[in-house]
Amino acid sequence: MRIAHITDVEGNLPYLLSCVSLSPILSLSPDNELSFVDPADPSLHFVFGGDATDRRPHDLEVLALLTSFKRRHPARVHLVLGNRDLSKLRYAAELSPKELARPPGEIPPPHWDPAAPSLREYLEAEGREDGRVSRLRYMLKHTLGCPFTFENRRQELGGASDEEVAASLAADVAPGGPLLALISLGCVAARLGDTLFVHGAIDGGSCGFVPGPNTRFELPSSPPPGRYEPDVDSWVAAMNSYLAAGLADYLARPLFDERRSTRGGEALLALQNRDAMWGRSVVSGCYADGGCIASEAAGERRAELPEGGADPSKFRGVCADAEDARLREFLAASGVARLVVGHKPSADAPAVLAGALEVVSADTSYSDPGAEDGRGKAACSVLVDGGVLRVSGVLSTGEEHGYVLGGEEGDERVGRRAEEGGGWWVQTKLGGSPERYRLVRGGGRKWETKVVQ
Repeated sequence: MRIAHITDVEGNLPYLLSCVSLSPILSLSPDNELSFVDPADPSLHFVFGGDATDRRPHDLEVLALLTSFKRRHPARVHLVLGNRDLSKLRYAAELSPKELARPPGEIPPPHWDPAAPSLREYLEAEGREDGRVSRLRYMLKHTLGCPFTFENRRQELGGASDEEVAASLAADVAPGGPLLALISLGCVAARLGDTLFVHGAIDGGSCGFVPGPNTRFELPSSPPPGRYEPDVDSWVAAMNSYLAAGLADYLARPLFDERRSTRGGEALLALQNRDAMWGRSVVSGCYADGGCIASEAAGERRAELPEGGADPSKFRGVCADAEDARLREFLAASGVARLVVGHKPSADAPAVLAGALEVVSADTSYSDPGAEDGRGKAACSVLVDGGVLRVSGVLSTGEEHGYVLGGEEGDERVGRRAEEGGGWWVQTKLGGSPERYRLVRGGGRKWETKVVQ
């Protein structure tokens, strides 16, 4: 089995196509569709890691390519859903005529961001009239982390009025909409051979955890109920059943109830929100910190979490522990040797942890902050090739890099703490001669690198 993985495209069609061109098993067909190099080869699989839209003006094209590929190869294309995918289900209830009739002062600010203004404060500060366009702009900028989405959609439509843009975005998650199609075809987790794929992260608290079907999208006062599955396969099946039930609930009642106390699909909105999940979100949890899978700073922040946890907001900004023995044992007991994720930017090459459990975090969306698209020249190929991981690509500098983990070709330095100490990790191996390695260290979305021989 050979598995190509691309994640966090975020509306960037050129980036998607660059990654496809680097992949040894993917191609673009003569009719400009995503394809396998040999469509008839049953051993070839593709996993999209989530977050299809938002940061560049190609959302509709990216969604069309992904859903078409899935429909043509339903058993071999796996669409893992990210927070940017599931969170848009909010459009239906929050932009409905009944909700728009409510005074702005009655609309609560986001429970997960105490720094965000309320709708009324936003309207006053921006000098905007209340209405669907203004509320959508507020949602995108202050509650969804998508400040460019509105204008990106205008550009993708070839120029459109504010109302036309708002209508187009709202239609994304209406019946027949392109984003709703992606969600309908998607999954929370996929296990292929010895590799498990999710969007965000899994740790000792979330491995095996399945939230209850009535989990609320709120700041809870106590941990929401759920259950723990004993092995990886039953957990994957249960999480994907949770997705299916939440989607059915959304389709049955997409709007708020009379008291505005609940809405259909609320369990899916909770799933992508760390507060609502009491920190146990495999969609919005993360590993990568400053280009590394693990860092001393991330460990210090985890150590500050109160024992037992009395406040779910404390999980914000805390990276999951990829070296947690509970996680390693849970996965190993089911024969899983590798975990592949995205969600949090990891410099201009995937962050990787080598060892008994390999962890790869391949969101490179902040590769080059000075570039218009935030990525610049960076692109990568992540390929699980039997029991071997092959990573290759181009850095933001334009330099080629790549390495293999596992098997006789496996590199003994990449994905490990550097001998130099000081928080440095061996990020990747550079091309050319003599043999050179690139080290990385940092925190959050800031990182630095150096090259050693």
